[in-house]
Amino acid sequence: MADLNAVIALGGTFQTYQEFESIVQLYKDETYTVWSVKRAQKLKDQYKDTLEYKFKHLVCKHHAGYEPVMDTERHHKRTSNTGCLAELYLSAERAQNKLIICTFNDTHNHPVSAELYAQYPENRRLTEARDLRANFVSSVAVARTLAQKSNKVVRRKDINKSVQA
Repeated sequence: MADLNAVIALGGTFQTYQEFESIVQLYKDETYTVWSVKRAQKLKDQYKDTLEYKFKHLVCKHHAGYEPVMDTERHHKRTSNTGCLAELYLSAERAQNKLIICTFNDTHNHPVSAELYAQYPENRRLTEARDLRANFVSSVAVARTLAQKSNKVVRRKDINKSVQA
């Protein structure tokens, strides 16, 4: 595996969308950042199996400022948006049969750290617990497994509630 900063950079190329996804996940974990899709368009021709997207625009989770959907006095004011300008624009180059990073800005206007990264809801999901419960593993065993992995107290009640949600 090449250096992630060399691969996730302006002009970086990928043979398949799956390759891009796996490298972006490694990049997120290494840089402690969370990205979301702002816009994307899937391909509908013979390239859809490998390239999958015509373009995909990823932005930092803290990208936009808060804008209420409705013009009323009752709307929430808490938001994690800070107007961060970090973004990545991936485009399909059909002639070369590759995906290319056309725009990349990794400068964030908010703190980035391992502690903050671990607190994002995206990184706290209990998908493993759901998978184990779907295979009829007891909630006691699931709680024990998660407690060993996370070094935190996990109750059966937590497991049962997470599976119901």
